[in-house]
Amino acid sequence: YNLTKSIKEHSSDVRAVCLLNNNQFLTTSRDTTSIVWDFEGFNPRPVRILVGHTNYVCTCCFIPPSPEHPEGLIVTGGNDNVICVYDPSIIEPLFTLTGHTKTVCTLTELSQNLFASGAWDSKIMIWDVGKRKCTSVIHRHEGSVFALILLSSGKMLLSASADKTINVYAWPELDVVRILTGHDDCVRDLAELSADEFLSCSNDGTIRKWNAKTGAMLAILFTSDDFLYSIDSTKDGSIIVSGGENNTLVVMDGNSGQVQIMKLPSLTVWSVRIFQNADLIACCSDGYIRIYTHDTTRHLCSQELGEYEVEVSDNDKEDEKSLHLAQLPGPEALIKPGVRDAQILLIREHGKAVCYQWSEEFFNWVFIGDVTGSDGSNNATASQIPKLTYEGKEYDYVFDVDLGDGGPILKLPFSEGNDPVEAALDFLRKHNLPLGYLGNVIDFIRKSTSSNHAPVNTSDLFSSEKKKQDISKQLFPTEQYVVFSFADVNKIKGKLVEFACLINGSKDCDEVSLEIDKIINMAMSAQDPADDILDLLGKCLEWPQAYIYPVLDLIRIAMTHEASNSRICQYLKTQFINTITTYIQPSNSLTNNMLTLKILSNMIVFKNGQEFMLQHIESILKVVKILPSRVEKTASFELAVSSFILNVIILLTQKDYEMHLKEALGVALASLSYIKQKDAPLRLLIAIRAACNRVDKVYMTPSTKNYMETLARSTENDELSLKIKNTALKILEDIQSKLIVSKGSKAN
Repeated sequence: YNLTKSIKEHSSDVRAVCLLNNNQFLTTSRDTTSIVWDFEGFNPRPVRILVGHTNYVCTCCFIPPSPEHPEGLIVTGGNDNVICVYDPSIIEPLFTLTGHTKTVCTLTELSQNLFASGAWDSKIMIWDVGKRKCTSVIHRHEGSVFALILLSSGKMLLSASADKTINVYAWPELDVVRILTGHDDCVRDLAELSADEFLSCSNDGTIRKWNAKTGAMLAILFTSDDFLYSIDSTKDGSIIVSGGENNTLVVMDGNSGQVQIMKLPSLTVWSVRIFQNADLIACCSDGYIRIYTHDTTRHLCSQELGEYEVEVSDNDKEDEKSLHLAQLPGPEALIKPGVRDAQILLIREHGKAVCYQWSEEFFNWVFIGDVTGSDGSNNATASQIPKLTYEGKEYDYVFDVDLGDGGPILKLPFSEGNDPVEAALDFLRKHNLPLGYLGNVIDFIRKSTSSNHAPVNTSDLFSSEKKKQDISKQLFPTEQYVVFSFADVNKIKGKLVEFACLINGSKDCDEVSLEIDKIINMAMSAQDPADDILDLLGKCLEWPQAYIYPVLDLIRIAMTHEASNSRICQYLKTQFINTITTYIQPSNSLTNNMLTLKILSNMIVFKNGQEFMLQHIESILKVVKILPSRVEKTASFELAVSSFILNVIILLTQKDYEMHLKEALGVALASLSYIKQKDAPLRLLIAIRAACNRVDKVYMTPSTKNYMETLARSTENDELSLKIKNTALKILEDIQSKLIVSKGSKAN
């Protein structure tokens, strides 16, 4: 992809974009307007400016044509808490809708008459445009609702939130059927891939792939150090685009996984969309919309491209940094607790060096500020009034902001003529504060700077929002399927070809390579595999034990796709279960054990795989029970064991198979004292807790009970240890009335 058009019609940030009918699209802006654009002949031109909002316009959607509205309807939501509904040919709203108490930040069409809205007030509202009123309110999130989509199946509505979760609702019943966790920060946007699968992006810098029907996270497709605000995909998933902070646009080939990262002159890309012709549009914080194409005939000429690259270069200060950023650790360094109070830590965050200080009181790293000279910034020019200096720049005001939580006083700089919204956003980003505070900070700046330097009390600025951290009140982990989806395809192919040539001897290795390619393509595809490909896979399953591991690894990947999962379980039924029961035995290699467990974990995610598991669960559990006691173990092996047990228990609780659930609980309890590496113990405890909540009696040996109590008394203070401790404590609390301690080996 390369730039084809760069256009500025808005006077401030372009916040959102949606596609309309007849080669038109809409953009919304912080300048309080929305613009209808004509994209005829690949040459965007503004045809209409929509007015009606009194503050910046955050989001938009298009409702398809209906008999009542043959041109369809445009819907916009803004920081004024108002939703405006327009006829596309009229610049003023047909009507407005109110009900949200904070910024409306996401909209999605549901039908010709219905749409949904989400806002900073953490509510989702369903609106009927014919009746011009709200018909339903959903309040299931604990933070702002940043994104909504209705999957094309028409049966599942998804919401993404600042509380780090994605909710799946049955549509139109609006019952919550699943809560998806996995992101480590606000989930900012969602994009559909198919009737069941979708993508998410987050402030944690990741793009993740999910199955809404099963709740499984299928893959982490991309990871960065920067916030990702928006994501879109073609329906077949062949092109994925995402934008966010650090002036970058991320484009992925959904088939090969190849990534193109393009630098932009603007700091932030607020919203992205893919046109029907596969062109990309990026809505930028500098007021520009930028359109990119892979059609080389429409790329900028060399002179225009050179000028654009100079703009990007001028905006990119990376070469000016005086600190060697590459030598600093990333944000992951903040996971490890400090060794003493007031310890200083420098890290690389959002492209610059920043300073954190360890607080023993709050058991957390506290953000101190940017390291002077790390971002190559220049001092501001002096104005006619006396200036205050902060971090090497001069400002008209530098406010002391008290969060009201006993933490350090934060500095909020501002100069007359600056945009209060920009200043507030910069403040929140710098101090890693939730965007839910944005309205409070903007109001504070406006109030404080309109009274001729009068002192303002900041102590109540965050009083109703920010709470003192309490480690003992961390949320307990929820139960969801674990999927092993990572695929180093080149490495797997290399081993498959190498071993196939060794096993087949005289057979042409080029022909072998072509056959291996067919099997690999099957494993990576969401399409139904053909019988002849499955026959090839069946032949590979007959390889000697010493050569089988890349075949098992390939089946693990294939199991992440519903079609392959189903066909392998059905077409290779007998051979497949024989393979499983062979390579799960303790007498086999640790690698083969581990890969077989991962196959089983992935298999359980889909319906036919679940049925296959339930048919053979007794024999499989009997073997798995003795696997953790192997003398030789690795962290990967322990994760595979604990993840399989967790997935089995989730399956059995969903299917209400009480007898097998008791057996699985017995396996989990027997494994507990052997599983000690990384987060494997936590997964096992989550499984135990889920099972204990569904059985009438819990049998434990004295040694297992003692070990559980040891976990609950742990004095380790890192995040993982605290989760393990809290989960063990909760289990012991929950089972007091049904615990039976027995020296015998009676199963649950």
